[in-house]
Amino acid sequence: MRRFNLLWVALLLSTSNCSCDDEVIHAANTCDLRTVCGAGKVMRHSVCAAERCAGDGDCCSGQRCGAGGKCGPVEDRCRADEDCSEPGFYCIEEEGNERCRRPRCASAADCALGTCFERRCVIEPPCLAGCETGFLCDVPSGKCLQAPVGAEGCDQSCKVGQRLMLEDLQTMRGALCCATRCECRDLPDIAPRDIGLYLDASELGGSIAVAAYERHFGDLVFMKLATSGALELLEFVDGFPQPTQIAGRADGPRGGALEPGVDSGRFPSLAIVRGEPQIAYQRADDGVLMYAWRDKGVWTTVTVDSSGDTGYEPDLVIDAEGRPHIAYWTRLSEGQTALKYAVADRPSPDHPNHFHLLTVSAADSCIDGCGEAQACVRGENGERCLPVAEGCENCGGGRACVLDQELVCEPLAHRVGAVSGASLGHAPELLLRPDAAIIVFGDRQTQTLRVAQVVGGRTQGIFTLDGDGVAENALSRGLGRSHAAMFDAAGQLVVFYRDENSQAVRRYQGSIDGAGERSVIDDGRGTSDEPGGLDRVQGSDLSVLLSGDKEYAVFQDQSMGDVSAWIAGERRQIRSQLLDGFSARVVLVGEQPYAVHGGVRTDRDGVSRFGVVVVGLQ
Repeated sequence: MRRFNLLWVALLLSTSNCSCDDEVIHAANTCDLRTVCGAGKVMRHSVCAAERCAGDGDCCSGQRCGAGGKCGPVEDRCRADEDCSEPGFYCIEEEGNERCRRPRCASAADCALGTCFERRCVIEPPCLAGCETGFLCDVPSGKCLQAPVGAEGCDQSCKVGQRLMLEDLQTMRGALCCATRCECRDLPDIAPRDIGLYLDASELGGSIAVAAYERHFGDLVFMKLATSGALELLEFVDGFPQPTQIAGRADGPRGGALEPGVDSGRFPSLAIVRGEPQIAYQRADDGVLMYAWRDKGVWTTVTVDSSGDTGYEPDLVIDAEGRPHIAYWTRLSEGQTALKYAVADRPSPDHPNHFHLLTVSAADSCIDGCGEAQACVRGENGERCLPVAEGCENCGGGRACVLDQELVCEPLAHRVGAVSGASLGHAPELLLRPDAAIIVFGDRQTQTLRVAQVVGGRTQGIFTLDGDGVAENALSRGLGRSHAAMFDAAGQLVVFYRDENSQAVRRYQGSIDGAGERSVIDDGRGTSDEPGGLDRVQGSDLSVLLSGDKEYAVFQDQSMGDVSAWIAGERRQIRSQLLDGFSARVVLVGEQPYAVHGGVRTDRDGVSRFGVVVVGLQ
């Protein structure tokens, strides 16, 4: 052993004069923030320095030299959240100081809004205007701070979508710090803020796919959620502009744009084809029906119908050949409303000419309002604005004397002077059979629930399911606002629908011509008979699906702000202290049903926003 040591020493001595040009070995950084310095000294910039400061440069990053030569936080002082004006900043106490700060986080799940970046919840990316040379972007405070004297790499320029930041916030910022080093870092992703007013959902590989409208930006987004509701994927699909200023990661969501673009994504309808999402939706700014599809991570958007004031409440179905079919309603010229149907001539269409458009049914309406001295009256062909006249005999209540080539008494469609909200084709539900397209829709003028059959690109018949008071157990009006349809295993039409007069949820089963059975599955008075209870208002945003012989349905209970479910003949109520149930959808993952819906939350800044909620129903 001794001989070995002597040989080793000799070897070292023989190489002591070598030139090590290929590698420079630096001393290890021995900075330890736990180091106990002498009296009147603290660890700053990797050395024990005088505790008292003469200027900001003597303090660690994130600190400034205050009165009495003491270093203190750069964040603004506060006593309450209202004292903090910047979005996402709240009055938070850390290390005995109440300052306007971003909340701490370990992951995005810890942030009610925005994303988790540098262990802080960030709504708007920091240092939007950029920082001058020699200044670094401080994420916790959102300020541009002058780099300490002797800091490394803090004078470099960064690429678009990046900011110069501290290499390690944990050791280089605060009351104690190691030597400061800067590096160029990507800005955080632009994060959505308000999702769930309009949404649609479907199962996707054991998770839940959601197409939704983001209200803050006016964008269409696609999300993938775990059954726990945790976010697995989020993509902005349409509505964002070409950015004039890069405020987020340049190759991230919205291309880093913070400003809103064209308002897109209302009324999304989602279908999944071979694991890829397809979405029909409305571009609201110019009233256009749009279609988006994704292939290998790349989205394509195409205009389907640009006739204007169209694309309301589309329902998307993909046929066996992969072609999209879309039912929707529109406003035509001179106040007409219509149910329309679009079908592509190929899978993955990428041009408006790839769609064939059909007006299934149209009717006159007063949806744009009537002129002075006119009344909105209801006739055989719908609503019309006609001049009010005198000279009719005994028109009676609810009727008006109008001039229609001659003096006639016609029933008023609604009170005089009001603007009609009655549309033909309301909330269409599209079902495909090998021989025809079947569209269940609401006729808000007659307040009936109707069915259209389209064969070979032509309307082959329109039937009334309920609301005309003719068939057995049929109602008289009060229908057509909320409904959901499917075919059962025997090929019969099944429709769940809301009675606006009694707030009951009804069910139709039978042929498309209305010769089926009507029944009440929920009378709408589940708790209204309690002492002091109010009549329930429920049945909005109905959604149904069939699995084997089990029927699943969910809908909103507007009185309680909750979600109600109907599972194989049993009613479930999902209680919440918040306002839930918007755009309710039922999704089956394996054998487990889930309600996916929009819920309203009041955030710490006092603003109410929507969020997507997932709730198991068993």
